[in-house]
Amino acid sequence: MRSPTIIPRVTAPPRRAWYVVARSRDLKRQPLSVTLFGERWVLFRGGRTLGALEDRCPHRGAPLSLGKVRDGCLQCPYHGWRFDEGGACRRVPALVRPKLGQAHAARSRPVMERQGWVWMSGAEERPREDPPRLPGYGVEGFVTTEEVDDLPADLLAVAENILDVPHTSFLHGGLFRQEPSHLRRVTVTRERHRVQAEFHDEPIPGGILGRVLGGNSGTLVHRDAFLRPCLAVVEYGLGSRQLFIVNALTPTEAGRTRVWSRASLRAGALGPFLAWASRPIGRRVLAQDRKMLAAIRRDTGPMVSTEADLLRPHIRRLLADASDDRGTSSWSKTFELRL
Repeated sequence: MRSPTIIPRVTAPPRRAWYVVARSRDLKRQPLSVTLFGERWVLFRGGRTLGALEDRCPHRGAPLSLGKVRDGCLQCPYHGWRFDEGGACRRVPALVRPKLGQAHAARSRPVMERQGWVWMSGAEERPREDPPRLPGYGVEGFVTTEEVDDLPADLLAVAENILDVPHTSFLHGGLFRQEPSHLRRVTVTRERHRVQAEFHDEPIPGGILGRVLGGNSGTLVHRDAFLRPCLAVVEYGLGSRQLFIVNALTPTEAGRTRVWSRASLRAGALGPFLAWASRPIGRRVLAQDRKMLAAIRRDTGPMVSTEADLLRPHIRRLLADASDDRGTSSWSKTFELRL
């Protein structure tokens, strides 16, 4: 019997990468304060683009998020200094002949909108690649619901929890699955930017998920994937019905992760009703996960892992390689597990 693997200490997510910090619909005429990697930033709609500035005026440290947008610039609430989307100071009302330079500028970060989310870089440099297209969202025939929650754990622990199948039979028993009773094959494939677990010959799950997929027979498609550095994607399919659950994970403070979740369901005429009816169950599952993540004792000794913990070592490697700007080598293996 193979010895269990000792889980190493947490690998921090890379800074030079895109993270979701807001929903587009939440950023309107007023500036919006957000947190990323323990730092406070302010988002605002300037002229034709978005701005992401440090939530601190370089003049006297006033929170810029308390200010207003004036003539395409963010105006400080204290002395009225105005900053454009790139952080350059464009106006100091008290000066008659201002000579403004880099010393008067506010720190800025690259920021962009894609598919209804606002993404910001955790570093001054723009990430090398744009965020990926998200499955299901905005596609004809799909109904999408959204949730936002804060979980008391680091990004790696949250990603593993979302994509971990074995715990669902116990922590969420009755909502998704029963206790493990059948041997199933699972193929794990790791590529440069992602790792995916594909479950073969899986029975149709019980609980609300089975009712949403709407069938007692057929071939179930089930894939769980992590796309570095922050996307955890769950896919289910049964016949013409499809369900994508996309979770964007944002490291806000040390040991805390904000989860931006979207469930996109294609189920014909019943889609809107099923999406609405399943939201309370989804919130209950999230509450159970939150409670468990808060209760886990992380600093009392090493944790061990086995082959049943399919994705954690690969997620950790993807995060570590991204931090060092390295490409991750390809890898694939099929396991037999009791699920």
